[in-house]
Order: sequence, then C-alpha cells, then structure tokens
Amino acid sequence: MNLHPFERFLGVSPDADPIELLGLAGERIEPLAIEEALRQRLGSIYRHPDGHGADAEVVRTALREAASALKNQLQAQRQNDAAQAAETPMWMERAVRSRSRPRHAPPTIFNLTAFDRMVLSVLVACGGWNRRSRDQLVAVAKQYGVTVQGLMRVMQGLSAYSRAGGPRLGVTDIAGRATSMPLAPLEAAAPPPVGVALLDRLADNLGEELKRGGAWPTIKLAIVFGVATIVVAIVVLRSILPQRNDNTSNTQQILAQTQPAASQSQTSRAASGAATRSMHIARFPATPTFLGNGLPAEAVNAVDHLPELPAQIDELGRRIAVANGEPSEAVYRQWEADMNSMALAWAMGDASTRSAVDKAIFEAMRAAGDTPAVSDRLLKTIVPPASIASPLDMLRGTWMAGTLARLASSSNVPPVVADRARSQLEIALSQNLRGTITFESAGDIWLSQRLPQLVQMLPVSDAAYDTWELWLTAERALGAGDRHDAAVVKALNLILETDYDLATPGPAVNVAARLMTLAVQSGSAVSRQRMLDLFDDEDVASRDLWVLTSLLTTTDKATWFPDRLVVPDDADVTHRWRIRDDLARAWPVVDSASSQPDAKALWPKIDLMESERWASLTGVTLQAPPGADQQTLMQQIIDASRLTEAAMALLGQLPEETRRLMKQVEDGWVAVSPAKSAIARPGLGSGGGSGGAGGGARAGQPIGTDGAWASQYAALGKNAEARAESIRSLRNSAGTDLGPIDAALLVREAYRGSPQEVRSVAQALIQQQFNLGPIVAMQMLDQFPDAPAVDSISELIQAVTDRLLPGVRTSAWIAEARLALVQHALNLRDLGGVPVDGLLEPLIESYAGRLSLAKNDPSVVSMPTSPQQAAEMLLRTLTTQAEFAAPADPTPADLPSLQRRHNTRRTLADGPIQTFVAQQLAILDVTVYIMVAEHPALRDRALEIMREHATARMRISDVLEQALDVERCVLELWRLRLGLDSQFNAKEGGAGT
Repeated sequence: MNLHPFERFLGVSPDADPIELLGLAGERIEPLAIEEALRQRLGSIYRHPDGHGADAEVVRTALREAASALKNQLQAQRQNDAAQAAETPMWMERAVRSRSRPRHAPPTIFNLTAFDRMVLSVLVACGGWNRRSRDQLVAVAKQYGVTVQGLMRVMQGLSAYSRAGGPRLGVTDIAGRATSMPLAPLEAAAPPPVGVALLDRLADNLGEELKRGGAWPTIKLAIVFGVATIVVAIVVLRSILPQRNDNTSNTQQILAQTQPAASQSQTSRAASGAATRSMHIARFPATPTFLGNGLPAEAVNAVDHLPELPAQIDELGRRIAVANGEPSEAVYRQWEADMNSMALAWAMGDASTRSAVDKAIFEAMRAAGDTPAVSDRLLKTIVPPASIASPLDMLRGTWMAGTLARLASSSNVPPVVADRARSQLEIALSQNLRGTITFESAGDIWLSQRLPQLVQMLPVSDAAYDTWELWLTAERALGAGDRHDAAVVKALNLILETDYDLATPGPAVNVAARLMTLAVQSGSAVSRQRMLDLFDDEDVASRDLWVLTSLLTTTDKATWFPDRLVVPDDADVTHRWRIRDDLARAWPVVDSASSQPDAKALWPKIDLMESERWASLTGVTLQAPPGADQQTLMQQIIDASRLTEAAMALLGQLPEETRRLMKQVEDGWVAVSPAKSAIARPGLGSGGGSGGAGGGARAGQPIGTDGAWASQYAALGKNAEARAESIRSLRNSAGTDLGPIDAALLVREAYRGSPQEVRSVAQALIQQQFNLGPIVAMQMLDQFPDAPAVDSISELIQAVTDRLLPGVRTSAWIAEARLALVQHALNLRDLGGVPVDGLLEPLIESYAGRLSLAKNDPSVVSMPTSPQQAAEMLLRTLTTQAEFAAPADPTPADLPSLQRRHNTRRTLADGPIQTFVAQQLAILDVTVYIMVAEHPALRDRALEIMREHATARMRISDVLEQALDVERCVLELWRLRLGLDSQFNAKEGGAGT
C-alpha cells in the first residue's frame, strides 16, 4: 500500500492543519518558533532516502506555504492590536464614564489589548516615566508597529482616565493572558522590559496568598496598588504640564529624547517634512560572513600526488594500446583513481603539471579510440555528477565538465571519442552544444547549474559553508574577470529570490554577505550593473534589499556607500528605483566602459620604430587599387591579413613576430612567383599592354578595363556585320581572358547570338584566344543551362575543354558537357604559373597566427584546412572574448543581433568563397564590438570606417574583391586601435604611442 507523501515523510495526515504539519502543537506560536520548526522539518526530509524526489519537493513546498500562512496570521493579529492601540481603549472610556458609580458596585471589567498590557508593564517595571521607560516604550511601539502618534494617544488615554477619577488598575488587570511578542535587538542598548510572563506569575502568587488570608498579603497588595497609583499620577502630570496639543511637536520631543545624538538632526528634518521616517539599519550581533574549509585533507593528498599523475596516465595509455581492446580491470581502477586525484587537485595545481596531465589523457583516449567500448568506459569515469553529495563534488564536477569539453572540441582525438565526449557533456549539462566549447565555459555552466541546490541546503545542511567555499574556489580557478563577477552576483540573486529572512542571523545572510563583499571588492562594471539590477528584480523583496544595503554600510570594501541609500524594508518600486539611480552615481567603477579614458590610457604602449614601419606598409596596402585578376586579389588579401596579424603582435609586445610578418608583406611574391618581373607588385594592379595573347600577357590575364567593350558592343545595335567585327577586335585589344562583364556578353553571343555569323565568330574567338581564361570558363559553366543542345555548342565545349562528348541527342550529353566545363574551370585556377590554391596556404597560416595571438597561446591545437575553417575558428575565439566584455553602448549591435546577422549571411552564402566572406564580416563586427567596449571614445570613428567600406562594397560585384575590402576594413580598424589613425587623431588633438 502506498503512503501519502505527508505520511511517508512527516507521519501526519494529508488533512493536517499548518500547526500540525510543522509540529508546533503544544508550543507557543511565534515567528522564531515557526522558522525553527520549518528548518527541522526540511532537514528531516532532506535526510530521508527519497528526500530529493518529486514527492519530497511537494511536501517541502507545502511546509513553506504552511509556515508563510502562520506568519501572515501572526502579522494580521499584530496589525489588529496596533489598530486598537492607536485609539483610546474602550476600557478607559468605560472607566471614565463610571466615576459616579456606587461605592459597592461591581468592579469594571477592563478589555486591555496586548499592547496596553505591555505599556503598563513597562511603566510598573521601570518605576514610572523616566529615561529607562521611554527607551523601553519606544522599542515596544516599534515591535508592535505602533507609530509615535499612536503611542502618545495611548498615553493621553491613560492621562484622561486618571484625571476623570477612574478606578485603580489591579495587577491581574495589567498582566492579562496574551501571547508575548519577542523584541528585536535595540539600536541603543537598554535594559529588557518586564515580560508578561513575570506579571502572570506575580498575579498567581498574590492570588494564592490572598486565599490563605492574613494581613501581610493585604499589605503587599496595597504596596503594589500604591505603586500603580503613583505611576498614573506621574503620567497625569506629564500630560498636563505640556499645554501644546500639536502632535508634530510631541513627536519631535519624544524622538529627540529616544534617538542617539548622531541622528537628531535627521529626525528634525523628518519632523519638519523633509522625510517621513527615521533611518532604520539592520544590525547583527556579529558581522555576517562565513569561512568554510576550502582544502579538505583528501584534496591536500591529491595535490601532493599531482606531480606523479602524468607518468601514471602515460603508462595507462601504453597498457591500453597493447591490450588489443581488452584492458584489465586494474587499468580501469587505476584510471578512475588518477582521474579522481586530478579532479580534486586541478584548482590548486600548477599550470605546467595540469597541461602534462591533459596531454597524457588525450594520448590515452587516442589509444582507446579504436575500441568504442573501452573509450566509453574511460569517458564514463569523467562524467560530472548531477547533484552535490559532498563539498568536494564542486571541484570534481567542474574539472570533469571542462575535460569533456576539451575532448569534444579537440581534433587530436579520434572522431568517435570527440562525439561521445560531446554527447556525455550535453547530457550532463542538459544543453545542446554547438561548435567549440572551452574548459572554462563548460565548468562555468556546470557550476551555475549547481546553485539552486546550494541555496536550498543553506538552512538544513551542516556542510553548506564548506560547499559554498569550494564553489568559490572552483570559480576562481576558472579565471577571474567578468565571468567570475557575473557568477558571484548570480548566486547572490538566487539567495535573495528565496523566502529566507535575511534579517535573521544564520547561513542565508552569512553567505549573502560574503558574496556581496566579493562583488563590491571586484569593482568591475559587471558586478556594479548586476548589483543594480537587483533593484529592478520583482522577485527580490525590499526587506532583503534593506538587509543588503545595511550590510554595505558596515563593510570596509564600500566606504563610499552613504547611509542615506539604505533601502527601507517596505520600499515600493518607485523608491527602489530612486535609490538605484542614486547608488549608480555613488558607486565608483575602475574599469567602467562608460567612463572617458584619458589620452595616455587610450593608446597602447607600442614600439615607436616598428609602429612607424607598420603604419607605412598599411598606408600603401590600403591605398592600392584592387588587382585585376584573382591572383593579385588573393595576394592583397594575404597582405592585409598579415598586417592585421602584425598589429596584434605589436600590441602584444612581440617585436620579433612583428618584424617577421612585416618582412613577408615587403617581400611580396618573391617566395611564391618566379615570374615576379612580369607581374605588377601586389596592391598596385597588373600591368597593361597592347599586345594580344602573345604580347606579354600571361595565360588567363585580362587586359584593359572590364565593361568598356560591352558598352561599345551595345551601341552597335542590330548591325550584325559591325557586331562581328567588334568581336574580332578583341583579338588585339584583350588579353587571354576578359573581365566578368565582357566575358558574360561574349559567352552569351557564343551560346545564343543572332544571326549565325555573330555566333560563329564568338565561338571561334573563345576557342582560339580565351580557352585558358578562367573568367570566360566560369561564364560558359554558368550560362550552360540556357545553351541550346546543338552540334556547334558541343564542338565549342569539346574544343575548349579538350574532352570528347557524346552526341547531343543522347541523354548523357548534358551531364557530360557540364562535367567537362566544371573540370575545365577547376583546372584553370593555375594562373600565370602561380596556382590560386598555392595562395590559400599562406592565407590559412595568417588566420591561424591571428587565432594564436587572440588566444595568447603560441600553439594552435589543430591547423585549419581551409580559409573558411580558419576564419570560423578565429570568429569563435573573438566571440568568446566579446561575451565577457561589458560595453555601455554595444557597437555595432548587441551580441545576439550580431549572431543573427551572421546566421543570415551564412545561410545566403553560396560556395566556399562567399562562406569565407560571411565569416570575415562576422569577424569585423566582433572586432568593433570588443574595441568599442574597451575604448568607447573610438565608437564614432569605428562606425564611420565601417560605413565607408560598406558603401564601397555595394558597388563591387566580384566576391574576391569584396573579401579584400572586408580585410582592409579590419586592418583600418586596427590602425585606429593602435592610435595611428590620422583622422581620429586630428579630432582628438594628437595621439601617443
């Protein structure tokens, strides 16, 4: 038989009331008792074997709701008592009206509220109205939520009662039965008032003595009544002497007597209308914070064992390699022990040893890659836990998630291992991962997902402090910076969003105070902004912000925080926003992106001589017109990329690398082309000539201005003879290829020209002069779907491609003709003795060099095999850096918008060259984003450079020329970043290097 969750976890009926659910039967119902009962109940559920299941969460939710309902009921009762105390009590009115009552009439029955009894108890205990009773009465009124005006009305009621001759109050009248209210610690130390329980015992004892008879009890009772009469007389005198009935004046008098001297000036302003309430700061017996055991003995032993791990894991890799897919159980046990040691020691170990261990792990996984069963079992050992069973799991889980990320993103392990590692990581993180994921990002995601459990264990787990300490240790080990600061404030936010009462000393406020101190201490723009966002979060109560801002007044890390910015515990949204804005102005941020840097801080310190040499080369490269052929365009793209790489090396203080890269640009094609003398210098265009195919033009080189012949040809109209003669003139005016516009027109005339004479002349010219022209070859391929299936077209294709085709009436002709044209176009990429493929390698190397400089890592884990892959790897690295930037004004847009732009361009890209250009444009956007985040003053000039190049690209039809323009735009932005942009310097009044 299945038990209801309430019966299984609590042993109570599902219909039990809140008191029975919390186990408060027979106890005094007070807020502290409710909180303690809730903690005990939650702790017992967490310790239950099924304490982490769905049923347990249902019961915990019911317990929290029951505790909240009881506290709300108590609060309503207090408010009712306060409302009754704000008016003249009915018992006083009845007592005054009965002054003419007969001497032996029945005694008046007094209906005293809890507040009335507490006030009279304080007066009796303190011996009347004096400084001690004033302090106690103010504290009592504050605890009951009674204003100073309400307290005065009660005192005035007592005075009116005495003046009217009402009967004296007995002890039992004063000490009526009621639930006592615990008093909060006073801001000014004062002796505790006499509680109701003491008066209850006094009344009971007096009643028993009176029953026994005798004179002595009567004398004692007379003394007590005499004291009460004296107290009432004192109250009457205090009420009669001040003749002013102005409530504001009385308020000022009472507040001035009860508040410390330091706040009397502020109280005066409050009474005159400048403020409506006095300063109220949360106080704690001890400064809230915590310090867990961050380095348990098991972790210390693992750190001592760390230097031995690389050799041990290497040995395991060799044993796995020679085991032919069947390693012994001893290998698996040793592997598990070594992985556990590394998982505990990574946060405290040195970088070189950690790198050696990673290399050994990769080698072992490579040896196991041939046997999926072995690699899966090895990977299973490093799967991070789904929940925290012990504090050390914080270190284990972070390292395991990061190591799986490295294996999943590495090309040094077999694809099956990388795929399985990615699959295991996606299951552990409950996320679909795309692209490369780093050790740091995977570890950060795993740590972030553990925060809800850490917050829940605060009131019930003895290991909460140790677990939080190791969480902070793991976050620090992943690296300082914006990522770390954002994680700390996120943890603080989760604590504030719970129903924990931070005003009560305990684990919740201790952890919150520690996290707040770390956030303030960092001084970063991320910490500042995330802390300010708490004021806008509807899930964060004003009471929690009151505690948080009160703690800011006590920490030495925020000496700039004024007490006036403490949030009232009942502040509304408008009040919170006003304090948020004031706090934003008062909070100093060292690395604020919105602050204007001075001229010295704006420009980096770079070598003056090398920077002048770089600026000179950059100027020549940017001013040179685009090349007229693909080879020249490719070399110009490589030059621009190498100069960008040199700028990154210059900024990174790498003079040798900077000089090497600039020498490559200066040498040009010396190492690439043996025919440099016949080719114009890259960046200066290709030489012209009036000769034909043999007049000095290399194979596949166009001569003249593209489109000029097409314009002249269009002007001839339908004159067939003139058009044929114009086509023949290309023998002497063109080279061995045509530009895109002229080539498209010539091929169209060869395929579909009219009349037949024009078509024949065009076909003959293509066969004789342009058969090695790559642009003409691409036009023949592009326009082939519109070409008629006739013998003349088949003969043209056979002559140009040097390939025998089947008959045009066969079904195979179209496929064979298209294949011949494709192969011909691919073969013609060898231009002038320098293959375009030969220029891809230096372009890939340049992008790989930029990737190494961006990562500040001299080694690239895997060398890309194509320009588009190299550009994609560089883009991922720059995007990761951009995610940790905190720009005040994201430029050219925020990161989600930039990602959407890139996805659109990548979808529209057709072919590898267009894909490369799409990656280039994304790199350009992220470069501007990072640059403006670091130096907001560069924003306007950076946007101006982007607009100029975007306008120029709109007029460019060739894809390679577009790629060159994007590369030059990035280069020009780097010139701005190094402080060598003349236009920006002219506006700013000079630059410094």
